[in-house]
Amino acid sequence: MKHKDMSTKTSGKPSFGIVGALAAALLGLFMTAAPALAAPATAQTSSHNLTADVSARPLIQGVGCNSSTTHWVHVYMNAGTWCYGFTGTWYFGANNTRAVCAGNNYGTLEYYSPAVNSYFTLRFGPGNRFDFIPDVNLIYVTITGWSGSDTCP
Repeated sequence: MKHKDMSTKTSGKPSFGIVGALAAALLGLFMTAAPALAAPATAQTSSHNLTADVSARPLIQGVGCNSSTTHWVHVYMNAGTWCYGFTGTWYFGANNTRAVCAGNNYGTLEYYSPAVNSYFTLRFGPGNRFDFIPDVNLIYVTITGWSGSDTCP
């Protein structure tokens, strides 16, 4: 038995008759118009000097502690005392850390305690000091900001 082609052809394109028209109409009922594109944001002027603002937030720095780094995070190791300032994360190699003083900084630190074979993460803020007995291995210090006038010895 041969099937008859129910579609008619106009302009060389198939037409699907009433069923096709009904499907297109129903599809149109469920479609929503695409939202208009938002207007571009308008730039606002500011009295802030962007160059000065950027230079006020360099990446974390680590140095031997001195009289100009009393507000920085101090890490007291058996090999000496090191200071870390500004924002960012400093990773440490193998070490024996005795204490950490936050100065006027906020952030987190992670350390490994061989005594209990575990890693720990601590949050710190201005004025915090952590003494480790026995010594630990400091993994990293992340400084997220600073405020106030707290210092470390």
